[in-house]
Amino acid sequence: MDIKNHKTLTGMLLESVAARLDAELPKDAYKAVPGAADLTDIDPNYMRKVLNEVFGLCGIGWGYKYDSADMHTEIEERKRSTGGVRRVYVATLRRLTFWYKLSAADGNVVTCEIDASGGSDNDVEAYAMKGAITNALGHASSNIGFQESVYLGKRSHKTIGKTTASAKTAVPAASKTAAPAPKVSKPAPKQEAPVAPAEEDPASFV
Repeated sequence: MDIKNHKTLTGMLLESVAARLDAELPKDAYKAVPGAADLTDIDPNYMRKVLNEVFGLCGIGWGYKYDSADMHTEIEERKRSTGGVRRVYVATLRRLTFWYKLSAADGNVVTCEIDASGGSDNDVEAYAMKGAITNALGHASSNIGFQESVYLGKRSHKTIGKTTASAKTAVPAASKTAAPAPKVSKPAPKQEAPVAPAEEDPASFV
């Protein structure tokens, strides 16, 4: 199968898909993983937004499915830092199937599938289950290159915006260096009458 001529349902060629999936997101899309400052978490809302842009609306160009029997939840009692215990729901999704569609050169539509698992915990059972689905979906989409640079350690919440910020600060720095030049040329005329060689000094600034 020649995949070079395959496109997503939005008309994007596969060679462009990889670049779009790994494109840098807005700064607020990245944040530190709680309890692990060196790890970066990606806002799942941006993941869904990018998948919609690349493959088409969820349910048409991409989507996911799972068997309810594969969703397992249990309750754990965990100690609070302030004392006492709290009940936490731990949800584990053993298998989720992420799918997306591609259009071949002959007009046929091909459905590609990726299996993944996920887990999450929350004080509310429904949120724990939702988190497990999102976690599994994130694992699956990473297999096709979504935010690959983050997983490879080339991009993180600590590096986003650093390049842009340094570029902005470089401009004022240059202007501050250039600003004193007019001040040097102003006192020069005062020296012209008493000291004739002073006329040669301004030429050195041209």
